[in-house]
Amino acid sequence: MYVGLTNFANEQDAIKNILIVTSKASSAVLSEERVTGNVTTELQANGDSQGRISYENRGECFFLPYTKDDVEGNVTLRAGDKVSFQIATNQRGNLGACHVRLENPAHPVRYRGVICTMKESFGFIERADVVKEIFFHFSEAKSLKEELKLGDDVEFIIQTRNGKEVACNITKLPPGSIIFEEINNEIIKGQVLKPLERGNTARHQNDPLPGRIRYRAADYSEEEIPFGDKDQKGDFTLNLFWFEAIT
Repeated sequence: MYVGLTNFANEQDAIKNILIVTSKASSAVLSEERVTGNVTTELQANGDSQGRISYENRGECFFLPYTKDDVEGNVTLRAGDKVSFQIATNQRGNLGACHVRLENPAHPVRYRGVICTMKESFGFIERADVVKEIFFHFSEAKSLKEELKLGDDVEFIIQTRNGKEVACNITKLPPGSIIFEEINNEIIKGQVLKPLERGNTARHQNDPLPGRIRYRAADYSEEEIPFGDKDQKGDFTLNLFWFEAIT
């Protein structure tokens, strides 16, 4: 809520100061427990401001409305998608779904990437569509005749488990199917602004390119570019150095 003071100045102004009070409607979450359901009505691009989600409780089926502001993450919900949500009431006392998360899409999109990290029972895939790595468990590739290895080109779908995106239903692609970048053969001199943090595994999913380099471009402007583990040749700390840029 905010309070503001507005002045009116015209011939027939009888009141010099008007107190304006506005408040934004808010929703109150009834329970922290998350409920699972299915999208029955999508949000429409033509201005339909509400969609609907169905869920079951003690054998009965219920429907709740939701808006685009209730959906978490940059996702578009489709009819048939499985979602989880919390139940809330607005100022009028009407029930609705809030904090809606996509769990399993009805018609999942297949994404592509390259195996970039392998551990004992899990690994990470460097995604081709965004600069980001995604976690996968080896059990999601159990249908493959050959075991996955570093550098394999793969295809997968994305599901949300325990609030995090993971790669599932992994299949191999022919070698060379994915090309991330082109290398500029020009050697450039630069300076490290932000080095890599050794042993910080949490950054794999959040920022696969956590390092920062500053260099002087051909027009003498100062430029910054990111770099990651695989870009560094050798296990050492860096200050001034030479590198090749990619596009």
